[in-house]
Amino acid sequence: MALRDDRDDLITGVEKGDVDVVMVSLRESVKQPKTKAPRTEVIQLVKFDDKIKHARKRIKGRDVSYEFSRLTADQQKHLDSVIEQAMSELFS
Repeated sequence: MALRDDRDDLITGVEKGDVDVVMVSLRESVKQPKTKAPRTEVIQLVKFDDKIKHARKRIKGRDVSYEFSRLTADQQKHLDSVIEQAMSELFS
């Protein structure tokens, strides 16, 4: 078992009755390291002349999403039918 880097400070804090030193040390020893969130990758699918219109694919780890902005109702229906067809081919 390795010795703690702050061992002397901790012993001094315990001997003096300094609760703050002991509590900080205990919190640090039980704190779990943060895991890095997967980096989000955004791929532009189509380049539009209109700046506020977009079609892009967003990948974050194993999650994939597609984003569309400013589509007409007909375009939405067409995308819905293509996605439904692809899902039934892949997962049925």
